[in-house]
Amino acid sequence: MVPRLILVEGLPGCGKSTTAQFLASQLNRAGQRARWHYEEETPHPVLQARYTGNTWQGYCDDRLERWTRFAAEVEAGTEVRIVKSTLLQTPIMTMLREDVDPGVILAFPNLGRSSSISRKMTTAPWGGSVRSARRSGAAGSTECSSA
Repeated sequence: MVPRLILVEGLPGCGKSTTAQFLASQLNRAGQRARWHYEEETPHPVLQARYTGNTWQGYCDDRLERWTRFAAEVEAGTEVRIVKSTLLQTPIMTMLREDVDPGVILAFPNLGRSSSISRKMTTAPWGGSVRSARRSGAAGSTECSSA
């Protein structure tokens, strides 16, 4: 059985594009419809629109929602979809460029389930800053305000 979703991730320059194109080409030659998506593709099936919220937790949750929708689309289809640099490289490089706390970046795959990490997310995903998260009156909740 041929998987319907293939993820190609790695450091810049390691051959992800070459690998993804090769896989799509070989699958198509073998009679299996396949399409590869590169990170700058417009419109991109996962990166359609820029995140407009103001927290890193929201950014990560938004990524999870986008991947959930895309996975459902792939599952309902018949072609193999090869996605390059979208699951890890693009969001992690975005967070590195914005100097996000290393603990947040390292925990990225589990952010949707980690309230302790969400309190560390005090820099806005678009490059602006967000004042430190403060405890609100409700137990366990945080509040972030624009700087």
